[in-house]
Amino acid sequence: MSTKLSEQALGQLRRALFLISRGWSQGCAARNSLGEPCGSLEGSFWSLDAALYFREDYSKGFELGFEAETSLREVIGLKSVPEKKIFQGTVAWNDVPTRTKEEVLTALTKAILRATKAEI
Repeated sequence: MSTKLSEQALGQLRRALFLISRGWSQGCAARNSLGEPCGSLEGSFWSLDAALYFREDYSKGFELGFEAETSLREVIGLKSVPEKKIFQGTVAWNDVPTRTKEEVLTALTKAILRATKAEI
């Protein structure tokens, strides 16, 4: 089942793919170029959830991130959850010790492709 996303939420998935392709983090939302935990705006490496919700201006960041994450959950096999518990599944999925950057990039790519097919 493919989820139709708003163009902005699809943009959030693409943005997350771009950010994580530059650098991926586990165990905290973002890390600076030295590998130290930091805020998302100062990050050089991002966790999946931080990349999904990243917005320089923070306008609509949560709404669009939630929509993008809901689509991604279909790809990685996580059930939908209420908004107040949204981070629990993707944070845990990202932080599995055996998880690789390639797996995260593949999941984002599949979510983008599924959303794009849903638009056709």
